[in-house]
Amino acid sequence: KCVYPMTSSKAEQIGALPDYLSKRGLIRATIFTPANTWKMLLLAGAFLLLNYEYLIRLVKVWYTEPDWSHGFIIPMFCLYFLASNYQKLLKVKVKPAYSGLLLVLLGLSMQMVSFWLRNSYGVYLGMITLLFGMVLWLGGWQVIKVVWVPILCLLFAVNIPEMIYRDIAYEFQQFAAQASV
Repeated sequence: KCVYPMTSSKAEQIGALPDYLSKRGLIRATIFTPANTWKMLLLAGAFLLLNYEYLIRLVKVWYTEPDWSHGFIIPMFCLYFLASNYQKLLKVKVKPAYSGLLLVLLGLSMQMVSFWLRNSYGVYLGMITLLFGMVLWLGGWQVIKVVWVPILCLLFAVNIPEMIYRDIAYEFQQFAAQASV
């Protein structure tokens, strides 16, 4: 007796197997399936290739400017957060959300416009938007519920424009001077 539904071709049978098994509770659809792993590796490679120059610039800023030296710690914190939630991530049902594709396109367009305007801050924001969109696109909303904190924490690793930084620092200096009197 065949318990597996027969389809017209071997490829369709293989493609239907994960759905068939997950509906019967025999396996869980996780984010770390072989197909998803290849997609994640390809997108990560494209992400690194696209943003290599700006990532190097960002690391140079962390290394040379004392006000941004905490930038080295932020990605490590994000990786720690992901590692501590690894079991949750394995239990999450993966359902790709095509709304993530809109965020990918938004992130890419932010990067293109910022690159054209020579605004590195916009490129960095575009990187984070792109990363958020890729995770949403591949994993869906259930995965985003687990990983949104480390992705958004990356905002603290990005150096803001000098003019904005000086304005914020000036306000804090004024507050400290008034509070000390």
